[in-house]
Amino acid sequence: MDELKTYVVFGVLLVALVSVTSGLSPPTIVSNEEEFILKPNSMFNISCTGKRNVIWADPLPQNTLVYTGYYTATLFISNATVENTGYYMCVYDSQEGELQGDPDDDNEAGIYVFVPDAQAPFVP
Repeated sequence: MDELKTYVVFGVLLVALVSVTSGLSPPTIVSNEEEFILKPNSMFNISCTGKRNVIWADPLPQNTLVYTGYYTATLFISNATVENTGYYMCVYDSQEGELQGDPDDDNEAGIYVFVPDAQAPFVP
C-alpha cells in the first residue's frame, strides 16, 4: 500500500512540474523596436530575458558574441556587415543544451537586423 502512495505522490508532482514548465511566457527582448538598421562597421548589443535560462539560437555570424547571465543573454555584434542581416531568435535553453519546446510553440522572441551594403544592395 505504501508503494501505491509513493507512485501517486510522484505522479502528482510530475504532473505539477510539467504543467508549470509548459506554461512559461515567451522570452522578452529588452527593446521597444522589432527591427534595427545598422550602419556598416558599427557595434550593436541587445538583451533577452526569460523565466529560465535563455540563449540566442544558432547559427550566429562569426562576428557575434553572446554573454549569458542569470535568466538573461546579451547578443553583441561587432563591425556589422551585410552578413549580419537577418532574424535573431532568443529561446529557452533546456538542461541538455538543446532548444526547449516545439517550433510551433510561442516560446521564442525575435528581432530583425538589417545592415545595408552598397556592394550588395539585395541580400540573398
